[in-house]
Amino acid sequence: MQFLTFLAFIASFSACTLVGAHARFCATCPKKVGSNSFVNQCVTPSSGATKCSYDNQETKHCTYDSHGDLSTSSISSCPAHQAMANIGACRIC
Repeated sequence: MQFLTFLAFIASFSACTLVGAHARFCATCPKKVGSNSFVNQCVTPSSGATKCSYDNQETKHCTYDSHGDLSTSSISSCPAHQAMANIGACRIC
């Protein structure tokens, strides 16, 4: 009986771990920054940084850290902070 209890515990713990592994938070990318239109969003798993790309050029971007604060940008009008959202399946950079 103890073995079955232990097995049930392991199974439930594994399920929680799997759910947690797939739930990701990303910064919400602005749809437009200045005259630049949003085209792509991805997250770096190791840092949690969200890269928002604009006008089909990887060189035009706003990158937000895992708290939604602007960390790097190539566009001077990127907002300093973006809200975080549980997108569930943020595309990996």
